[in-house]
Amino acid sequence: MAAWLADFFFNQGLPLTRRNTVGDDLDALVAILRERSEQADVLIVNGGLGPTSDDLSALAAATAKGEGLILHPEWLETMTAFLPSAAGRWRKATVSRRKSRPALR
Repeated sequence: MAAWLADFFFNQGLPLTRRNTVGDDLDALVAILRERSEQADVLIVNGGLGPTSDDLSALAAATAKGEGLILHPEWLETMTAFLPSAAGRWRKATVSRRKSRPALR
């Protein structure tokens, strides 16, 4: 996916200056987001944005900015209606995340 995105943006006249791959490690994700946000106007993050417990990108971005995550029930309902096949996974993950991440309570 990263190579495809780099090619896509290059063809739009927006060459990427750097690409990083980071594993499922919150501290490493926060560190790279903080580092890159001081050097770039725009950060593109792909991967780690799903409903499973190891998807840490949203939490890492919030942490890097010094903010907490906020659950917006109306947005969850919109996405659930838009993608009904994922609704069960999202609801389960939301409950799981609320238990493990105080910002989502």
